[in-house]
Amino acid sequence: MRKNDATMKTEAERGIVLSNEVLNIELFPDKPVPRTYLHMPSGMQFGGASPGGVLAVNGTAMPWRDWEIDVDRSGLPGRVSYDLRSVERGFAIRFDYQLQGYVLALKMTVVSDPRNVLRTIKWQNLSLLTCDASDITIWREEWSQRDWNEEIGRGLWGSEVVEKHITEFGADIEPRPNTYCCFFQPDKVCATVLTNGRYFPLSNQVTVDREQKQYSLSLGTYQYRIRKRFAEPLRAQVAFLPDLNGDGRTDASDFQLWVNRQLPQPWPTHRTAIWYKIYCDDPKTEQPVTTLAQAGEIIERVHRCTDGLPQIVYLVGWQYDGHDTGYPSLDKVNRKLGSRDELWQLHRKAKEQLNTILSYHINLDDSYPHHPGWDESVIGLQPDGELMRWEKFNDIMSYHITHTKDVESGKVFERLEAMMREVPLEGAIHLDAFRNMNWSWEPDGFIGAIEELECGVKPIVDFFRSRGIDVTIESQNMEWCGIISGKLHVGRPLDLVQLRHGKILFGGRSWETETLWDWGLGSSINWDVIYSEDGKDFYSSGAWTQLLDGIYLGTLLYHFYLEREMTVAHIDQETARLRFSDGVTTFVKRDNSRLLVTHGDVVIADNYDRFIPRGASIYAYSRDGSSRAWNLPAMFRGKTVEIRTLGDSNGRASTMRTSDHIDLELNPRVPVKITLG
Repeated sequence: MRKNDATMKTEAERGIVLSNEVLNIELFPDKPVPRTYLHMPSGMQFGGASPGGVLAVNGTAMPWRDWEIDVDRSGLPGRVSYDLRSVERGFAIRFDYQLQGYVLALKMTVVSDPRNVLRTIKWQNLSLLTCDASDITIWREEWSQRDWNEEIGRGLWGSEVVEKHITEFGADIEPRPNTYCCFFQPDKVCATVLTNGRYFPLSNQVTVDREQKQYSLSLGTYQYRIRKRFAEPLRAQVAFLPDLNGDGRTDASDFQLWVNRQLPQPWPTHRTAIWYKIYCDDPKTEQPVTTLAQAGEIIERVHRCTDGLPQIVYLVGWQYDGHDTGYPSLDKVNRKLGSRDELWQLHRKAKEQLNTILSYHINLDDSYPHHPGWDESVIGLQPDGELMRWEKFNDIMSYHITHTKDVESGKVFERLEAMMREVPLEGAIHLDAFRNMNWSWEPDGFIGAIEELECGVKPIVDFFRSRGIDVTIESQNMEWCGIISGKLHVGRPLDLVQLRHGKILFGGRSWETETLWDWGLGSSINWDVIYSEDGKDFYSSGAWTQLLDGIYLGTLLYHFYLEREMTVAHIDQETARLRFSDGVTTFVKRDNSRLLVTHGDVVIADNYDRFIPRGASIYAYSRDGSSRAWNLPAMFRGKTVEIRTLGDSNGRASTMRTSDHIDLELNPRVPVKITLG
């Protein structure tokens, strides 16, 4: 071989380099994937794709020789593009890479598909980022799915967050589906991949080669064609994060903060409101447990005891014969609770006099034979073609509505319009269940989670939002930030408390009553308020004191959290330590023996005592009663303040001149409001 031929070969094999003061990245010259990464500040090296990996189109691997690939470096510095074209199938794809700071951004766009053949693109054995360093910690979600043959919950996914040193992991038999994962060395860097996909957009895997463990992150399958819709371009970020929160280390908390800053904001409707459900009736009870008049009494009492703070109240069992009756129809008021006119009157009074949105708990997932509106054409089909059964409620088998079929037929909107003619609906709605897992094996193609999300869930949410109605749901399996504003049950994993802080608003964590641990992490109310139960009324049954505790010990503290960015969340098996952007800190023990929230020298929460600033006021509360001096926030020091008890019909009030603190004698469960005079 002549010298110049050897030189030409070396240049052909040489990769394409994108470099700045943080990263030096080499991409393959003949395929659109990174080869290596060098993180300049730490000197750590990371791998990209293996040479043997390929793209699989519609489930079939396509060797790189089957593509025409052109590389374009004519753009701005730090950018490179790869244009791929399949001669045989006619479609074209473009990969755009851009290096900015500590992030390599990828955008994959389907440029053309004239024959309408492109459905999915899978990165097959084609990692985007790998690490074989022996001293890293892995933080990842570990997902599992229930079997389709289970009696209840079939097909649903659940996850746990696991954080361990790489040596503590066994080898994964196959790549694990994922949404959020990262790995880090605390004094060097936290590395991750993040995409705009919502349904398992990533896969990750721990492998062992000659006793050397390796951790790899890959992109999941990109589904381009979603029935009659097309997915937005795939976007991914390979990030090498520094100490973003300033706590002196790089770890999963920096990763969660970085993700949180990119998630879309929810509607503000629920951010400062006390939101909860009132359970009214079900067909198994002889009498309703909460009438419309009694619901109004609860709302009015909360109004007095919070000095008119905004409320959002969802009635449960307001329709037909009570909870889980009438579905899929929603067009009849449960007459046992009161008349239709009484409901409209209560709605007006709540809105005009009590600063309250009165709304409804409804279900768009379940349908029952012999109920009004039953329609087999919108029910999901099992693989054998049978209708998709779900669970028995009120001793009647329910069937799963597939949202995609419901939306495409227009029938869900007809039912919702009928509901809105029967009852006043403004501002907010709570959708029980509301899953994107109501799959259906249809003759014209499988309807899976992505179809349900894009073609079913989103159009229904858009229907409400176009009418100014904010949406909350019961819980979630996948990432719904930006789709809905809140979820009633936080569930697991607790470790995502920082990642979703303020981006999905939480109801509560415990099913019956909240604890110091729940409140410390940020939690409100997720149990059903009942006026009369087991022969006891609202006050003698303890329901009122439970609700009052939930508001003052939980909701108002959570509102205080939501006013600021959570920058640190270190959670282990015993404690959680949170820090917020303005220096607020939280320490809470998992065994519920200690909760302390402070802002400098101001104590905000101390076990079951609260002293919560809110605008130009402070709300003080003690579950058991207390007598103590409270340091004041700066804006209250040396000022004249009014001190007023809430809830009492007389509302005892006094004024005083403060120093740097205030002495308060708090009676058990008697709220006090301190306001600048």
